[in-house]
Amino acid sequence: MKTITISGEIGWDVEASDLRRALQAANGEDVEIVVNSPGGYVSHALEMYNLIRNYAGHTLVKLSGYAMSAASYIPLAADRVVAEDNAIYMIHNVIGGIYGNHNEIIKYGETVKSMSKMLGKAYATRSGKTTDEIEALMDAESYFFGDEMVEAGFVDEIIATETDADRETAMTGAMVAFKALESKLGTEAAAVKDDITKAAAMAGSMTNQTRAQAKATPAANGDEAMTLDKLKADHPDLVAAIAAEACDGMVNQEELQKQVNTARTEGATAESTRINDVRAQSIPGHEDLIETMAFDGKSTGADTALAIVASEKKKGAQAAADLDADANGVVPPADGNQGGDQKQMARGEFNKLDSASRSTFVRDGGKIID
Repeated sequence: MKTITISGEIGWDVEASDLRRALQAANGEDVEIVVNSPGGYVSHALEMYNLIRNYAGHTLVKLSGYAMSAASYIPLAADRVVAEDNAIYMIHNVIGGIYGNHNEIIKYGETVKSMSKMLGKAYATRSGKTTDEIEALMDAESYFFGDEMVEAGFVDEIIATETDADRETAMTGAMVAFKALESKLGTEAAAVKDDITKAAAMAGSMTNQTRAQAKATPAANGDEAMTLDKLKADHPDLVAAIAAEACDGMVNQEELQKQVNTARTEGATAESTRINDVRAQSIPGHEDLIETMAFDGKSTGADTALAIVASEKKKGAQAAADLDADANGVVPPADGNQGGDQKQMARGEFNKLDSASRSTFVRDGGKIID
């Protein structure tokens, strides 16, 4: 079995053309495709998915590390998916970027929404979940670790490794890696916009090509050619079902504008309420933490309270350790590192690292200090 690797940020470190060349070289031989990526450009992931789906030989995808965001779509095309027990799988809605007037924004929003629905159907097909269940998971930006991937239906088998990574550490590293990628995508809004547009065009082109091929295929073995009128006459229920699926998620412009206006009002109200709830947890000494959580767009008052409690516990533990050290005549290290076993790094220095170095630092038990 030939091994092919998809590693790094998709569209930067690895591209669809790399996978195409590797599969061509495999020439129909069974392949194992090892995936370790925080995500990247959707158009490349879409093309990789199709390359795997259309490959002549048996395809096995092994998740080694991350299969997040756009990279989570790629394994869905394989005949079988396995994951190492310390791997992370993550799904979320498609992220886009645009600058323009309201008509351009609404039109682009429809495109981004349609791409999320397309990915959602593939997740549902692989996992056996309903599209509503998948959409809820995508809305929540859902992470899966170890056996959770099998239980959710995205992976067929978990492979034991010699590592002893725990879920919390693995999740922290995954989130750091994804947020770094998300930040990188945010600085390239124009490229992201073009990527989504290209991916949508690719999806539409593939659908049209399939229809054209079906229309051009001659009747075999003397069977009567199937025309649209004959299909309607012979299978009215099937035609109605196809039409319903084609219209799924589509709304007229007037209805869409109403939804947009409602969403804006409800979103603004909900965000204002969330910020007030976070600030209501104010405790002296935690002002920076509270303001950071107030404007991260997701933290609740409960999240903030837990974070403050954790910070207080940490301060208490450090104070107790310092007292013990003083009582024994031991002077703590200047960097606050007890015994030098735990690596520490100032947040400013941490932010200068690339995503891989950040992930490695967090995964190895490193501590970020302000």
